[in-house]
Amino acid sequence: MKLVLFGIPVSIERSAWMTVLLLVLGSAGSGVLAGLEAAVLGGVVLFSALVHELGHAWVARGMGLPGVAITLNALGGITQHANPASPARHIAIASAGPAFGIALGLAAFIVGALGRDAVGAVPLGRQTLWYLVQVNLLWSLLNLLPLGPLDGRVILDNARLLRRSSGSAAATRAVAAIAVCAAAALAVLLTSWWG
Repeated sequence: MKLVLFGIPVSIERSAWMTVLLLVLGSAGSGVLAGLEAAVLGGVVLFSALVHELGHAWVARGMGLPGVAITLNALGGITQHANPASPARHIAIASAGPAFGIALGLAAFIVGALGRDAVGAVPLGRQTLWYLVQVNLLWSLLNLLPLGPLDGRVILDNARLLRRSSGSAAATRAVAAIAVCAAAALAVLLTSWWG
């Protein structure tokens, strides 16, 4: 499936739809409501992956890089663009995806907290917001870990290049601090949800 969003070509591969389908089938319990909740979860996962990739794409396009396009696949997605040619630009583009996800997760949390009664009146409203919070915060924090091929690894590698070119260790320390904070926040979230 191909479409254009905000002037950016987006391709959704069959593998992305299969992942959503497997997620829906795997999380669906018995009954209509459980099936609807599973479908909502699948939609939230696909939408969240798109928002994450749009973060990368908008920053790359804002830098004037040609060839910006998004492909959603079984592992989430990838944003294609020309080489930004500087470590600082690589860091900005890689950071944008998790930043957009965190912003979406926090916005869903705030809407849920401030509009509790209004959201509760909408069928599956609270559940949808809770899925948006969980999926976006968990995925964004996980994505900041400095492991390949996650965004955290791209950030760390380019921070090292930036350090070499500038002679400053500040960039590497900042990225290490982000990785430690992301790991700690992920541990807290996992402990509170499954502990």
